[in-house]
Amino acid sequence: MDLKVEYLVIVETKNSFCSSIGAFNNLLKSHTDITISNGTLKYKEIEINYNVITEELPGKNERYFHLYLSSNSENISDFETILKVLRGILFKACSNHVQTLWDDISFYYANKAYPLIYQIENLMRKLITKFMLTNVGLGWVKENIPDEVRTSIRSEKKEDTPDYLYKTDFIQLANFLFKKYSPYSQQALLEIITKLVEEEEGLETQDLKKYLPQSNWERYFSNIVDCEHEYLNKRWSQLYDLRCKIAHNNTLNLKDYTDIILLVSEIKEKLEKAIESLDKVEVPEEDRETVVENIVSNSNDITMEFFNSYKLLDEIIFMLAQRLLPNNELEDRRQNNLRSILRKLSEHEMLNEGLIQEILHINKFRNELVHTNRDFKVQEVDYELRSIRTVISEVERCF
Repeated sequence: MDLKVEYLVIVETKNSFCSSIGAFNNLLKSHTDITISNGTLKYKEIEINYNVITEELPGKNERYFHLYLSSNSENISDFETILKVLRGILFKACSNHVQTLWDDISFYYANKAYPLIYQIENLMRKLITKFMLTNVGLGWVKENIPDEVRTSIRSEKKEDTPDYLYKTDFIQLANFLFKKYSPYSQQALLEIITKLVEEEEGLETQDLKKYLPQSNWERYFSNIVDCEHEYLNKRWSQLYDLRCKIAHNNTLNLKDYTDIILLVSEIKEKLEKAIESLDKVEVPEEDRETVVENIVSNSNDITMEFFNSYKLLDEIIFMLAQRLLPNNELEDRRQNNLRSILRKLSEHEMLNEGLIQEILHINKFRNELVHTNRDFKVQEVDYELRSIRTVISEVERCF
């Protein structure tokens, strides 16, 4: 195996330090276990090919040394050992002005690690996709498309099956399983707390527990897979950091590769168990819309922020309606969604019609995000996000 590594070292020469190749070699040979001769650098019993060229930087008291290091040995750890020793010498002597120009060591481990990353990432996609198909059902999503969305979709797109995962980032996949959320609104929680304070009886602990945020893993998998969501979430995050090293061509060493093997092994065991147990998972019909929204919102940070802002807008509209409308018109929160509340506010002329139309447009966009397979660009979502913020400010002035 022929592996190459190249370093570029910048040294200050104003004190005649390392002003020549000979002086530079003497710096390396100051380590008692290193010898250099005839294009070979030897550290203890380890030998590698060694060459260095140098040039003075014009107009500066600096000189660069370009090191060419290579090994034909099958024992890659020997090459890593000697490179670590050399970097230690250079970093101490050259004020950390050492740059890696080429690194076959990282390339070697990246080639071995990437198939493992690829496998575990797609195993996660398999789990989420099968969960959605068998427990939520993309047919259910299509059947529940709001009318205003259904009529706006071009005919050739009506039969498309929403695919929420094909553009989802590695780290965002974990959010679907491990990010905590509550299917109930903050306003609903406030109402239940108010009732508890006023009556001081009649409410079971379970009434409040259902409002606590939980992840999808806690809701649907923790009882059938012997694994806490923190265990998987932590390892997925660690694996993501190592994946970024590969994706961004950063240094990858034997320890990183060993960590990847261990993390993939630990995660794979739990994901496979979850996939095998999907027939035991059941999502109540009233929670399916929330589950779908959760997976869509986690596709990227902007979309997540959009849905968070949308929920805030929904809460503010409901609170405004509570203040302005007769109480008997808002008895059941679940039966009074955003569009029905806006209709009541419009009928009573309690909100500017232009503002209502802006909110309806945002609501329609939200429904298209959840229920259709249109390829939404980040810029589109960001534009609607800014619209929500403006609308929220305008609605708050109505209080």
